[in-house]
Amino acid sequence: MPWIRATPTTGAAARDLLLMNLVTVRDLVVANGAQFLLEGVHIDIASGESVALLGRSGAGKTLLARALLGLIPCGLKASATSLIVLGTEILCAPPVTLRTLRGGKIGFVFQDSLDALDPLRRVGAQIEEAIALHQPLSRASRQARCESLMAEVCLDRDDYPHALSGGERQRAALAIALANDPDLLIADEPTSALDPDRAAQLLALIDSARCKRQLATIFITHDFALARHHARRGVVLERGRIAECIEFSAGKPLPRTEIGRALAAAAEPPAPPAPVLLPASLPLLNVRDLTLPRLKLPPINFAVVPGETLAIIGPSGVGKTTILLAIARLIRSPGTIHLSGVDFSSLRGAKLRQMRRRLQILFQESGASLSPRMTVGAIIDEGLLLHHPDLTVAQRGARIAEALETLGLDLRIIAHHPQALSGGECQRIAIARALVLRPDVLLLDEPSAALDSVTRANLITTLRALQVERRFACVVATHDPVLAAGLAHRWLSLPRLTLSLAPPTPYTNAQSGGDHPSYG
Repeated sequence: MPWIRATPTTGAAARDLLLMNLVTVRDLVVANGAQFLLEGVHIDIASGESVALLGRSGAGKTLLARALLGLIPCGLKASATSLIVLGTEILCAPPVTLRTLRGGKIGFVFQDSLDALDPLRRVGAQIEEAIALHQPLSRASRQARCESLMAEVCLDRDDYPHALSGGERQRAALAIALANDPDLLIADEPTSALDPDRAAQLLALIDSARCKRQLATIFITHDFALARHHARRGVVLERGRIAECIEFSAGKPLPRTEIGRALAAAAEPPAPPAPVLLPASLPLLNVRDLTLPRLKLPPINFAVVPGETLAIIGPSGVGKTTILLAIARLIRSPGTIHLSGVDFSSLRGAKLRQMRRRLQILFQESGASLSPRMTVGAIIDEGLLLHHPDLTVAQRGARIAEALETLGLDLRIIAHHPQALSGGECQRIAIARALVLRPDVLLLDEPSAALDSVTRANLITTLRALQVERRFACVVATHDPVLAAGLAHRWLSLPRLTLSLAPPTPYTNAQSGGDHPSYG
């Protein structure tokens, strides 16, 4: 258990706070040794109010939300003059009281849904379990409630988490959070795995639930536009402190602080990348007649040349991730894949393992792809040990440091474990692990899902520069139009598999631009 201390508010002041607010936080401090992760946080949230927590990756947004549930990570020290949630002083509450609050009166949608869901049980059973823990209902009533919740979040199939798309897993997590009609819903980046249409649908559902049930919501996001449209107030965090509070209900106010203005400005689309000069040699990646029967898509054909980026875009659940997994040969699928002139689809055993160095993949759920038992340094070093055994310890260390610095990460992070980091930091570590091997082809599955708008803009700039320098090819599966516009030279729109040279708007209405002029 973490060391905690609380100084409860007493007397008339405490009674007034409890009557007015569902959440009252005064002087919250969370520290890791001498390093303050949260410092002097004050916040009040009333019944039925919607508050957005904004800030860059690592600013303390998720840590603040977890503190409201008493989920302070082990090893951290927490103290507060008051940390009152639904009438309970959280830092003084016994475990049985916290268990009643968590999932009962407070629903929480975690950022990494793959980590939050049980991989051995279907999501329907997990929704039913959440109901059974807090409501004495019959099995038939629980099943009916479960079906109603799945319909409410537009989840039309009950399957294991790994068999669902990122968006479907996120909606299952939302159904679990709403299972017991909580008074407070905390949603940590709930739309990061959703395409724009379904993200809007999910946010409309949360807004509707808040209005009907007088449900207070805390919406953690790095998207300034979403916060402005779906919250009454925005609280901007910077380095663990509240930088400013913005009243969105007053219209469209401009942020006053530098970090607030940066978040708002970085949401603007970047200029498209420069055209790629097509070489006469073979493409780095050539995919022909790739067939994925479960997706009911026509055969997939495309090629990517050195220094070029192709974006695969489409709604959540349409098959973007599955295509990348098939290209990486992590799932079986008919078709041919040529990588750097070699028939990658026919390789087996040692030859396949050796060739994998040339093709690296970033998984959508970056937190789940990082071993919680290994430090960041060991995670990035693992690939170098396997594929470059000739490198010395000093050479491997230099490569790791270069990868981290390229992605704007502090070198001290090498000694940390993934569970001590923010979602955005885990995302960049996963990218560093792929880049450190200097592959010929990089497959990126929603690389900006956990990144704030400023970090996303920096990532676009970094990947552009690295492509110019190293001439690797890149295939990006994304529903983020800003990321696709900033990185991609061509777009492959699903489910119709239309190739376009110009970014379509919206991506579901792409105009056919034909295949690549050199080797369509």
